[in-house]
Amino acid sequence: MSAIASGQRWWRDLLDPWLLAALALGLVLRVASLGHGLPHVYNPDEVSILSRALALASGDLNPHNFLYPSLYFYILAAATGAYAVVAMVAGQIHSLAQFEAQFWQDPTTVYLVGRGGSAVAGVVTIFAVYRLALRVGDRTTARVTAMLMAVAYVPVRDAHFLKHDVPATLLIVTAVAASWWVWQRGRTRDYVLAGASVGVACALHYPAALAVVALLAAHVLRTRQSVAELLGLRLWLAALAMIAVFAVCSPYVLADITTALRDIQANRAIIVERAQRTYGVFGSAIPQLDILRTQGAGLAWLVAAVVGCVALVRRSALAFAWLAAFPVAFFLFISNTWPFGRTANPLYPFLAVMGAAGLVCVSRTFGRFATPALIALTVVAMAQPLASSVLFDYLVAQTDTRTLALQWIEAHVASGAGIAVEPYSVQLQPTRAQVTAALQAAGIQPDRAGRRSRTLLARVPYRSPAYRLFHIGEGGMDEDKIYIPPQALSRGAFASTQLAPCVDYIVLKSDAPHGANPLSSVVAGYSRLVHTEDPFSASTGRGDGFLPDFDVKPSFGVVRPGPVIEIWQVRNRCPEGATQQ
Repeated sequence: MSAIASGQRWWRDLLDPWLLAALALGLVLRVASLGHGLPHVYNPDEVSILSRALALASGDLNPHNFLYPSLYFYILAAATGAYAVVAMVAGQIHSLAQFEAQFWQDPTTVYLVGRGGSAVAGVVTIFAVYRLALRVGDRTTARVTAMLMAVAYVPVRDAHFLKHDVPATLLIVTAVAASWWVWQRGRTRDYVLAGASVGVACALHYPAALAVVALLAAHVLRTRQSVAELLGLRLWLAALAMIAVFAVCSPYVLADITTALRDIQANRAIIVERAQRTYGVFGSAIPQLDILRTQGAGLAWLVAAVVGCVALVRRSALAFAWLAAFPVAFFLFISNTWPFGRTANPLYPFLAVMGAAGLVCVSRTFGRFATPALIALTVVAMAQPLASSVLFDYLVAQTDTRTLALQWIEAHVASGAGIAVEPYSVQLQPTRAQVTAALQAAGIQPDRAGRRSRTLLARVPYRSPAYRLFHIGEGGMDEDKIYIPPQALSRGAFASTQLAPCVDYIVLKSDAPHGANPLSSVVAGYSRLVHTEDPFSASTGRGDGFLPDFDVKPSFGVVRPGPVIEIWQVRNRCPEGATQQ
């Protein structure tokens, strides 16, 4: 009988030295280099997520964007507000206006608060999966499970970002674990709590709704001999609890259902429909498995998981059916979505349980040498993801290529120069005149602009150096930016437009392994390359690129995070005086 079934209190598990070791290891791997890149934030998802959370401070609790449900935004807003209160009590700031001004000047602490939440969620997930393993195995299996989860590369990597994936994984494990009691006890309270747990998880991230599959599996196992109970009142109460809790935690998804359906469909077009056009139905399964093999878990761990599935079936086929219900359903789902490694985060806790069961099973074939064999096998299974996690922490601690390019520009390019820059590359400061011009082009009076623009314009003294920025792209929702389409940079188009006398430099980026930036050969016709920042080792040359959140395995062929940055100087310079702020 498992420790869970025999009534083991959860807090007593924290006295287990092996669990404590796994928690400590997981914590170190997740908080190391947590401030990577700051005060610059190069991940666009982090920027958009935090922006929506901070916008709630205006008093409008409707995020007006439902690519994600709302609960994570509310949590971030509450955490940021709590930090602001602590800062005021400590005398570091004297008002919320000062707090806001400091954020726009240097957002480091606020991003650390958000990233710290991801790191803490990742560590708590180690404990949660330890408890999950106790439901289907013994304490030895639970200990090995915790060790595997502590080092899993993709969960370690994604715990360094202010994103939904790691917190959602914790809530999914909690929801699946809650469904265990539906099977074992079947009380009304168990059904309601399990349904509510799924509702909370879904309010944080839509795909977490698949945790309901574990609840349904537990219900079927509980009532498999009674058709009347199969469709009984308790199941409907669980469904009602799930919907009610979701509505409370993410109310505007239902209250503003028209906008929500529009955004969900737009997200589906990007994530699901694009994947099926590219890979076919269930075609994303192959690249997802490749990420699991080469990065997230490693080959030894996956082989152990296959053995573990057999061992768990032999131990209790019904318990394995319950455990496998969610990961099977979830893998089928992501097999039809674009193969981002981060989407597979919820699989790792279950792979950890299965892998641990396999390692324990194999070790017991060594008889009286079972314990040293288990230690050796666990080390082998941990080696690949641990090495990737350690190397990730080391690499992201290095200065990003975009930060180095910024430093070069500020040292070599006069303040006020015109610079065309691609999105999500070097984060340059716009001149006050350029911000005002962007607002005017958008038909917005400066005193009616957004909080960010108004704060930027109100700086005294204005930050220097600053540049007349043009953002290369088809346009965006940022009111303080002036966009120019990429086709305007072709030699003929560039010379025939008003851009020629206004742009002194063009900053391009190349995200290997996707190949060189096609604009490089275009601008080479009228510009000269004056500086390059390269993330690759000089001895290895250009290979796979390594951006911190890209699905590229960390390697010593890369010496720092970031894309290749090229700075081109336009040969026909602006007239004298045109570059003054």
